Amino acid sequence: MTSVFDDTGLVGDRNRADPAAPVVMTPRAAADGDTADTEGGGFDLSVFFSIDAQLGSIAEGMADDRRRRDNMAPPSNPPLYVAGIVPASGTMILDLGSVPKGFVWQVRRINVGGVKVTTTAAGKAYVFAQGQSPVDLMLPDCVDIFPALPSLNKYGTHQLFLLGGEHLFVAFVGATPTQQYTAAARVEQWDDANFRSTFAE
Repeated sequence: MTSVFDDTGLVGDRNRADPAAPVVMTPRAAADGDTADTEGGGFDLSVFFSIDAQLGSIAEGMADDRRRRDNMAPPSNPPLYVAGIVPASGTMILDLGSVPKGFVWQVRRINVGGVKVTTTAAGKAYVFAQGQSPVDLMLPDCVDIFPALPSLNKYGTHQLFLLGGEHLFVAFVGATPTQQYTAAARVEQWDDANFRSTFAE
C-alpha cells in the first residue's frame, strides 16, 4: 500500500536519512523571492501616502476653524489721543493714527478742544479721514466739523469708518497760538473680513 506521506519525508526513510534530525524552516519570501508585487506580501506605501493626505486635510480644516474663530472675535476698542501746541499760524493738524492693514475702524466718538473740558479754546476743528495729511483742508475730504470748542460727537454704525491705511486727522483752524489743544477718539477695530461679513447687506 502506498502512503500519502511517502513523498513528504514525514514517514519512512526515502526522503530523510535521519527522522530525528530537525527540519530547517525557511521563510517563503527568502526561498521563493519577494512576492510583494504579485501576491501582496509586502508593505503597501500607498497607505502611508493616504494617511499623510488625510492628516494634511485635518490640519487645514483646523486652521480654517481657527481663522473663523478669530474672525468671530468681537472688535477691540483702542482709545486714540494726541495733543499739540498751536503754532503762530493758528492752524494745527493732529494725526490720531492710521488703520492697521487688514482692519477697519468704526469711529464711535471724537472729542476736541483744550487740555480740559473747562478750558476755553478759540477756533474750530475739522475731521478728515484720508491717507495723507489734509494740508489743503479741502471740503470734500472733511468728515465732520466742530464749530465750537471744546466739543464732542458720537457716531452710529456705518456713519464714520476708515479702511486700512487711512488716517484720522483733526485740523484746528483759528486756534490760539502757543496754547495746547487735544483730540481724542474711541474706535472699534474690526477684522476687515469680519466687518464685511457682519454688515454685508
